[in-house]
Amino acid sequence: MAKNRKPKPDETKTPFTVLFDRVRRRSNPVTPPKNGVLSQDEAIKVFDWLKSMDDLRHDYSNDLCYARAELMCYRLKQAGFEARKAQAAPYRDRRDDIDDDDMLRRNQMVLSVSLGEGRHLLWKYHVATALEVEVDGKTETMIFDPALFDGPASRSEWAAAMNTRTARVMTWAYESPGPMCMIAGYSPSQEKRLDQNPLIDAYMKIRDIDEGR
Repeated sequence: MAKNRKPKPDETKTPFTVLFDRVRRRSNPVTPPKNGVLSQDEAIKVFDWLKSMDDLRHDYSNDLCYARAELMCYRLKQAGFEARKAQAAPYRDRRDDIDDDDMLRRNQMVLSVSLGEGRHLLWKYHVATALEVEVDGKTETMIFDPALFDGPASRSEWAAAMNTRTARVMTWAYESPGPMCMIAGYSPSQEKRLDQNPLIDAYMKIRDIDEGR
């Protein structure tokens, strides 16, 4: 009788084990603080750690911010950090009777990121990861967004980069993957129910970019 063939390591991997391996293979840049608040030096190290995760495709800024934020928060939580999410909305609510991008941008009804030479990147909303950082003796929620910045940014800096106001930025504690992710800025359409766990869906969406889907 032939012996059962032992599966190769790649054949037993699932999206969850891949995500866990990502955390295990990368040593934590700093020891997670017990009170959940990073120093400024620690914050920079954590930011660089997130930016180095090239499988998150920080260079693809047209879309999938919600997927990147979900995966970064998940990996931070697995590493022992108290991750948060941040979501920015346009300065003014969008009007259904306007469909011209330039008109929407000039009326501040979409988030607008300048790319130089008169070009702009437009978003209906934007989501990123956030962590608590001690700045000048006070605890401040800093945004960790490698798609827009080279280091942690304050809520006001993050808002200004997208031509909106700080009051239009909301933050909340990250929950484990599940229904809350659908409500809290994960899906582009909150009414759309995903067939898979939001975490797996996020991983698949980013992976599909490289496969040209």
